[in-house]
Amino acid sequence: MIIGVYTPTSKYGIDKKSITEIVTNLDIDWPVISDKEYKFYRKFQNELWSALCLFDQEKNLVYGCSGKFKYIELKENIKNLLKKIT
Repeated sequence: MIIGVYTPTSKYGIDKKSITEIVTNLDIDWPVISDKEYKFYRKFQNELWSALCLFDQEKNLVYGCSGKFKYIELKENIKNLLKKIT
């Protein structure tokens, strides 16, 4: 299962329409939830936007990065992880 967590950096990113637009523009095809209260952001001690974390079925972190524009690299890691479990 893949779930994205979007933590908005401004009021613009809080509403559902804005999040949908961002997800569509990034060609993300998995579910994305809004972390407007920063619960996930704090739990994983993120220091930068964006932070990307990928966990396997055993809840082990298999990929992580911070900063912007790492979405292609993340998608490749997701594809590789899915190959291992299918």
